[in-house]
This record gives sequence, structure tokens and C-alpha cells, in this order.
Amino acid sequence: MVLGNEFDSYGGGFDTTNAFGGELFKVNVFNRELTGEEIKEMNDGGMCSEVERKYGRDRYLKWSDFLLEEKSGNVTEIDVGCDEGHSRWDILLTSPFLNKPLTQEMIDSLRSGWDILGDFIGATVTERFIRHFKFYHEEE
Repeated sequence: MVLGNEFDSYGGGFDTTNAFGGELFKVNVFNRELTGEEIKEMNDGGMCSEVERKYGRDRYLKWSDFLLEEKSGNVTEIDVGCDEGHSRWDILLTSPFLNKPLTQEMIDSLRSGWDILGDFIGATVTERFIRHFKFYHEEE
């Protein structure tokens, strides 16, 4: 999926004069048409609400899916000031983990319940890696 431009031919052919100039936040693609009331509820919740989470599998693509993908062109990520609160994944932002290859010893040093990380041994712990766990595995 391409955000911020249009395909001029199959597989690309982007014209820079068609590039989007502005801000995108919390883009979601749903697998059904939303009602006016649902759209209004999201709008009224403001940028920092999490009302769209209640749609579960009705969200075909989530904002976090876009954040995890590689970006190209003139893209700047900014902090919009939403207090995301604390997450159990925040520990991965600390020096024993951040920007280091994940090892079994690292996992063993964490509390029980983090066994899911075993599937990612060898992956480098980056901010993108942490965002994935904060969004997809927060409730586990």
C-alpha cells in the first residue's frame, strides 16, 4: 500500500508533483464500511484516543502496521504528544537491550511471561521492534 502518492504505472512510476504534503496520523483500513456514528466517535475521541482498537479484526490495516514498514521519500516521524503510558515493553528501551541482538540470556533476565521473545532470538531490539510488541502483544 502506498500512502502519500499514487501509482502512475504498475509497480511505481511516482510523480513527485503528486506527493502528499501534510500530516497523517492513525490511518486505519477497515474490512467493512463504517457507519457515520463510528466515524464520529473516532473523530470526537481525538488524536490520542484508542477507540479504533475496539474494532479488532475489522481493522484490516492498523496505524501500527504502517509505522512498522519501511518509509521512503521525505518522511518525518514526530511525537504528537499523546501520553502512551507505560508498557511492559519499555524495559527493552534500556541499555541492556536497546540496539543489541536478542539473546537467551537477555530473555532469562526478564520476568516470566516473556517467552514470546524466544521466537525472535537474533532479532535486533530497535524502537520499531518494541513498537510491534507494544501494539500486538500488550495484553498477553
